[in-house]
Amino acid sequence: MDHLPESMTRFLIDLCTNESSSPDPDMEPDILAPLPPNDVDTMMEYPPDPEELIPLFVNRNDCLIEFLEAIVLKQPDASSQVYNALLELYLRDSQNEERREMRTKQVVDMLQNEQARYDPDHALLLMQLYRLQPGIVILCENRGLYQHVLDCYIENNDTRSIMELCWRRGQEEASLWVQETWSGGSFPLGSSSPVLCC
Repeated sequence: MDHLPESMTRFLIDLCTNESSSPDPDMEPDILAPLPPNDVDTMMEYPPDPEELIPLFVNRNDCLIEFLEAIVLKQPDASSQVYNALLELYLRDSQNEERREMRTKQVVDMLQNEQARYDPDHALLLMQLYRLQPGIVILCENRGLYQHVLDCYIENNDTRSIMELCWRRGQEEASLWVQETWSGGSFPLGSSSPVLCC
C-alpha cells in the first residue's frame, strides 16, 4: 500500500466488487508478483469481505475513503462495519476546515439515506464525539428522542429550531413546551427577550 496506494486501492475495489474477472495487467507485476497465479485466480473468484481489508489502509485515510465509498456505491448492502468506518472517516476529515462543509454534507446524506446500513447507536456516539449537531438531530428525531433534539437546539441558542420543534412535536410530547419555557421562555423569532405566556 505504501508504494502504490492508488493502484492498490483500485485493485482492492475491483477485488471486493468482482468488477473484473482478472486483475489489471498494469498492476500485476508490482502488486501481485509475490502471489502464485492460482492464488490470484482464487482471490478473484472468492472476494474477501471489505471490512477485512480496512487494516491495509493504515495511515492512508484518503485511500480508505475512496475504497469504502466505492464499496457502498457498488454494494449498498455492505456491512454496518463498512458504513460505520466511512462515517467515522468523514467526521474525522471534517475537522479539516477546508473539507468541513463537504464532509458534513456527506455525513448528513448518509444518515438520511434509508439504505445505508450504519449502526444507529454507533453513529449517534460518533456524532456526539465530533459534536456534529445536524447528525445528532437526524438520529435523535429518527428515534423519537425529541427531548435530546431540543437540548441540542437550546445548547446552541437556536431559537428558530426550538420553536419549530415545539410546534411540530409539542402536541404529542407536551414536555417539550415545558422544557422550552424553563430554558428561557418563548422567544419571538429574531428576538432575544422572552415573551411571558398566559
